[in-house]
Amino acid sequence: MSNDGKSSGMSQQGLARLCGVDVASLRIRTLSGIADGTKTASEALKPILGKNIWVDHPAPNNARIVSSEACACIIEYYAFESKAKSKQALEAYRQFAKVGIHTWILHTTGFTSSSGKS
Repeated sequence: MSNDGKSSGMSQQGLARLCGVDVASLRIRTLSGIADGTKTASEALKPILGKNIWVDHPAPNNARIVSSEACACIIEYYAFESKAKSKQALEAYRQFAKVGIHTWILHTTGFTSSSGKS
């Protein structure tokens, strides 16, 4: 995560685990096609095709960090559209959706708990 909290992401290894694929497959079949804009068959990946999917802040062990936006699209791809659909990716997608909808509702309604945390 960036020091200001405005950008976040995860390592390629962590993303591969959530997608239920090995990191080599993730790099070769998905990340390389996204970066050069050649991966076109997937609706899930269209929002990030040809974009910089990397977070530009230091990470432990010089790991390359995939942006949270790209992670969401890639997990969706492996959950629903990939030839190698993954139960692991579907579970990750569902868990992130639960957190996301909760956070969105709190933000949209302006909810603040009595302790000052939302």
